[in-house]
Amino acid sequence: MSNSLRLETLETEDSGEITHVRLIDRSYIKILSNRVKELLVDHKDAQMPLDSFLEQFREIYSDELDLQQLKSDLKDLVVIQDNSIELVPLQLCGVRIQTLLKEHGEKMLMSEFEAAFAEKFMVPLCPGQFGFPGLANLLTAFPELFVVRGRGPKKMVCIVRDRDVRRVNTQPNR
Repeated sequence: MSNSLRLETLETEDSGEITHVRLIDRSYIKILSNRVKELLVDHKDAQMPLDSFLEQFREIYSDELDLQQLKSDLKDLVVIQDNSIELVPLQLCGVRIQTLLKEHGEKMLMSEFEAAFAEKFMVPLCPGQFGFPGLANLLTAFPELFVVRGRGPKKMVCIVRDRDVRRVNTQPNR
């Protein structure tokens, strides 16, 4: 479903507060989140000055961004503070995982993954800091990006391809 309900409280001069229920078209949110992520990924630590970000967004997509919409609808993707915008740590981690996998032919043994991540980004990959008990659990936060294949020592992290997404989305419910 691409719509959701939003409660909004408005203050009026005569009666105080009024609560409205609005139907919001959320189909644009996925497109917006992809565009925002795409712009930020190209910068160091996926962070940039807010005014530069807004200007680049306007130039590339010929569209104005509503900061309130960014703050409310994309709070799981970006943080806006001190005149800068950056990906939240979990999203930055996902971008880094994707970068590492692309450099290794879009797949890598799980047993080698964490060491390669630490070597490339100079920080250890600690799934616990994101609330996940292990790497496989962390990867489940990005079902549209990554899949784990195989078992035991041959278990691999792979980038999801289009046909993988169709296969996942068409699995019968059991």
